[in-house]
Amino acid sequence: MATNEPAEQAPKPERPPVEREPYIPRPPSREELEQISREQALITDEWTGEEEPEGGRQPPSGG
Repeated sequence: MATNEPAEQAPKPERPPVEREPYIPRPPSREELEQISREQALITDEWTGEEEPEGGRQPPSGG
C-alpha cells in the first residue's frame, strides 16, 4: 500500500558563502539628468488627464 508520507530526502550539502562586491549603480550624467527632467515634464495626472498646477498639488478642501 502507498502511504501519504513524503520520501526522505538526503540533506543538502552546505555551500561556503560567496564573497561578492556590492553592485552600486553609477549616478546619471548631466545629459541623462536633463533628459529625465524633460521626460518628467511630460507626465500628466493619470486620474483626470490634466497637468498639475504650478507649485504641485493643493491640499483637499473641506473638513
